[in-house]
Amino acid sequence: MASQLQYELEGIDKLRSGTLLLIVVPLLLLAASIVIGIGAFLATRPAVGAVVSVNGATRYVVHMGPAPLPLAASLGAAVGVAAIAAVLLVVSFLALGRLSAGFKALEAAGKGGWAGVAGVWLIIAAVIVALVGAATFMFGGFIAVDLSFIIAVVGFILIGVGLFEVGSYYNDALLEAGGILTAIPLVITSFIGLIISYVGLGEVERRLREAAPKA
Repeated sequence: MASQLQYELEGIDKLRSGTLLLIVVPLLLLAASIVIGIGAFLATRPAVGAVVSVNGATRYVVHMGPAPLPLAASLGAAVGVAAIAAVLLVVSFLALGRLSAGFKALEAAGKGGWAGVAGVWLIIAAVIVALVGAATFMFGGFIAVDLSFIIAVVGFILIGVGLFEVGSYYNDALLEAGGILTAIPLVITSFIGLIISYVGLGEVERRLREAAPKA
């Protein structure tokens, strides 16, 4: 039977790895945005001008419409975006799974975690609602997309509360600060909060391992 300290170590370890994966998610989004932006720029750039001769007079003609992209380039951009989207989805669910397992382990050890578990499930629900909304966007699905955003924001707030709660149990000011920043519904503050929480969880894990009986 696992000891309470083992539950705590397991919970902190999974929370830390889940937090790291959540930090990676916006970086993947940034990469996807860059790829899409480059593709849009290439697709809408002016065509190359041509020098033509009309009745003996030389003129330079510029076609302002988009220049046709080679088929290989178009397919490459589409595959790149699809690959990033697939990786993003996988990483997001891995992060949520690790966070849920970590909060549950700490809850079993009596170190809080209920708010974090609730937050994870809300975000999972938001993803499902968003996918349904995207599939039915032309038939009023945009309402579901808006609703999914609100649900996700509430879920992220609860995850921040959960991290703050864990920091309070372990008397770790860094983790508490990270939890507070994560709970603020702004991308930059949540991102910074996750980084601070990751560092704070590392400190908590170090202290727990030092307190663990040596084999």
